[in-house]
Amino acid sequence: MRANEFLEVGKTQAALDVLYNVIKHRNHQTWQKIPEPIMLKFLELCVDLRKSHLAKEGLYQYQNICQQCAVERCEWRGHWVKFLWESYRQCLDLLRNNSKVERLYHDIAQ
Repeated sequence: MRANEFLEVGKTQAALDVLYNVIKHRNHQTWQKIPEPIMLKFLELCVDLRKSHLAKEGLYQYQNICQQCAVERCEWRGHWVKFLWESYRQCLDLLRNNSKVERLYHDIAQ
């Protein structure tokens, strides 16, 4: 993966940019499932580089991809999925600007 090549030479911002482009510009109809390790690495880099806005955008993209790939599952569990998503979002919003709980923010993002 191209992002790993950037990480090996210490170019974390370039690696984050590559992962963000994969998440944002992928054709959702041809890509049935986004690999979870890509999202985990993306969020890890966002936390390391303190890019909360980019993490939020990536999570929204991930949500859209997941909903389009398994619409019937989301419809079946629609109220639960929305509740879970809103809970995580609220936790992240509460913790994002407090440096004392940065590790907890990272754990919730994962």
